[in-house]
Parts: sequence; C-alpha cells; structure tokens
Amino acid sequence: YDSITIRGGTHIWIDHCHFEDGTQPTETYFHREYEHRDGLVDITNQADDITMSYNVFERHNKTILIGSSDAKTADDGKLNVTLHHNYFHNLVQRAPRVRFGKVHVYNNYYQADDESGEYRYAYSLGVGKNSKIYAENNVADIDGRTYQDFVKVFGGTELTTLNNIFNGEKIDTFNEHLSPVAWTPERSMKIDDVNEVKAKVLQQAGVFKEAIIP
Repeated sequence: YDSITIRGGTHIWIDHCHFEDGTQPTETYFHREYEHRDGLVDITNQADDITMSYNVFERHNKTILIGSSDAKTADDGKLNVTLHHNYFHNLVQRAPRVRFGKVHVYNNYYQADDESGEYRYAYSLGVGKNSKIYAENNVADIDGRTYQDFVKVFGGTELTTLNNIFNGEKIDTFNEHLSPVAWTPERSMKIDDVNEVKAKVLQQAGVFKEAIIP
C-alpha cells in the first residue's frame, strides 16, 4: 500500500505532513508475519501540477514515485511536480524516482545516517525514461557515500543539477554522462540560498510547523 496515491489528479498540494514507517505491529497470517509497504507518495496516470512542500519523509524504502511504467507514454507532457523544503531522512531510495515528468527539486535537505541499519541508503534522484529533473540548491549529508551515489540512472538521459551541496562540498554535476534538461522552472517561489537550506528545513518542515515566507 501507499500512504498517498495520486492517479490522474491535478492541482494538488501536499504540505507540512510527516510520512514514515512508524512502529505499528505487523499482522500475522498462517503464523508468519505479513506486511506490504510500497511508496509514501505515488504520482501516476497523467497526474499533473503537484506540489510537495515542507514535509518530512523518513525511515522508509520507496519514497516518491513519479510515473509508474516506461510503457505509459501518455504521461509525457504531464507529471509536472515540484518538491521544495522537504526533509528526506534515512530513506533507501526514490526521493524522487521519475519517468516522463518535469520535476523541480529545490531547497530540500537529505540526510542518511543509518548505513548499517534497516534503511541503508541506495540513492536519492532516480532518472528514468524521458524524465526531466531540475535539481537546485539542495543539501545532502549522506554518511559513507560519495556524490556519485546521489543519482541513479534508470534509462533516462537528462538531468540538471545546480548549486547543490553534498557532504559539505558544492556539486554542480552528479553524473557527467547526462545532458541538461531542455526546460527551466518558471513557477517556483523564492529559492533560498543553499547555505540556509538545512537550518530552514529542519526548523520548518513537518506537522505543526509554520513556514516563514519572506
């Protein structure tokens, strides 16, 4: 099951939520534990104009899926998604994993410090078929990893990354084999200085917290 599934929906805003696996007991069937968790947020079937802001995503495997199949070519031109000021903490993968969509990823804070535990880091940005991710002014503190681990390619060919910080180092190119995307985000609000992102996200992302917009 997914925490949130958006199939074909448009103009949706997910803001100041907290998503995680939690500590609920696992059900038992035929004397064996049974549990099936899938994504935290799945956006599919030509969904469009989706924004996720000031949320906390933590302690989970498959985080955000945008585009469910390489075969769903009708998604091309849709799946316009913005992710900003989210806290991605101890996640294995998919923050986000994209097919077809134009996805603006900015001012997010990524942190992974569970290298030997259940949520061992794999990657953050998944570049799938015809995906067009534009990632700027994000910060990542990923224990025991290099910047090359931040991006994983699943058949995609385009990615723009600008002014991001990975483990304290400014990185503009995470994968030299990918070409820049052929679009520039136009809908974003003020983009914060990358040096302010970590503190702002930790202070303002999550439930019962108020975003301070200058």
